Amino acid sequence: MTKFFSTFSLFSIFSVSLALAAPTRPSEDNLTQAFATARRAQVESVSYDLSLTLNKGSEAFKGTAILQVKLKRKDLPLSVDFTIQKINSLKVNGTLLTKFTQRKGSFDIPAKFLADSNTIEVEYTGTYNKEGYGFQRSVDPIDSSEYVFTDFEPYYAHYLFPCFDQPDLKASYVVHVNAPSDWKVIANDLVEKQEAISGGRTLTHFAKSKPISPYLVFVGAGPFVEWTDMAGTIPLVLYARKSLAQHVDH
Repeated sequence: MTKFFSTFSLFSIFSVSLALAAPTRPSEDNLTQAFATARRAQVESVSYDLSLTLNKGSEAFKGTAILQVKLKRKDLPLSVDFTIQKINSLKVNGTLLTKFTQRKGSFDIPAKFLADSNTIEVEYTGTYNKEGYGFQRSVDPIDSSEYVFTDFEPYYAHYLFPCFDQPDLKASYVVHVNAPSDWKVIANDLVEKQEAISGGRTLTHFAKSKPISPYLVFVGAGPFVEWTDMAGTIPLVLYARKSLAQHVDH
């Protein structure tokens, strides 16, 4: 009986080790439940600092994402979800990576570059999605005003920034947007500071968010009309496109 339990215990430990090993990542832009479970066992916590540059009349945008990531395991590659036109630069803990696995919808950071606490910095160029999700650009047919906005549910946050695009890996977000000065810029939290910069542009800094799932992140910009109010100590803000403002019972 003792021999049976010893053999069973060794088998159980071996099975757990196999379960903790990361399954193979699909080559297409897809996140399986098995892979999400394995990554949740690897990543302890994450926070994001996102900087975006938006231009009128352009199908492209630029971004810089800084991820602060604490890991439970650093002996495995770290897979990051990201669907983007071009990664211009990838740094991990100050080291510039020139060779790394990249597939449609994700890239991997080799284990040898990882530590318990990591700073991952990605500079990139992206394009707006035309399929009705992700990061989108729209021209109002009534007055030709241009708007950009996000729609990430259930798995499209990685169309705007590199992330762990699964709802159980919640994170805080700090967002900065460089946009034309006549555009109203919107994010999940209130504006903390705005700076006038050259070329008729404004750099808007938003307050740090509370931990939220990636699909709940929102960024929007354009000539929105804004209404504000208070519910006790809670600020309320409502936005509408210029052409629809007259129809809003704010």
